[in-house]
Amino acid sequence: MKVPIQPAHILAAVILAVLCLAQARSLPRLRQPDTRYAIYRAAGEWLAAHTAADAAVGVLEVGILGYYARRPMVDFAGLLQPKVAAQLSVGANYEHAALWAVEYYQPQYLVLFPGDFPQLEQGYVAQRCLLTETFTGQQFDYGKDLAVFDCR
Repeated sequence: MKVPIQPAHILAAVILAVLCLAQARSLPRLRQPDTRYAIYRAAGEWLAAHTAADAAVGVLEVGILGYYARRPMVDFAGLLQPKVAAQLSVGANYEHAALWAVEYYQPQYLVLFPGDFPQLEQGYVAQRCLLTETFTGQQFDYGKDLAVFDCR
């Protein structure tokens, strides 16, 4: 028995086709690599090779760096530690969360783009940490350098 095509089915198919075409237009943008990938990967690999397996690392963006470092991460954005996320209240920013996180968790290493967290750098980092490695942004086709600080 043949089922007749209903106007609602035609309308649904047209809407689905329009939505699929709209999504397909954005596919080329999805293929563009993250410009931070190379510099974060290099820093992660460096941490994996030069730090103890249990050395905690404080960083704003854990993803690529954490994957390659394979070290415990202290995430200044609060995605890994709910206590850090709780610091991101109204009026607070990532630097506020980072300041709190390094005092509370005391990671052995920090990975920062110099200048992104001036209070953290001029206070905690200047008093307790040593610049250990720098990944030059130009070498990785990125607009900023990335610094690793030893805070043990």
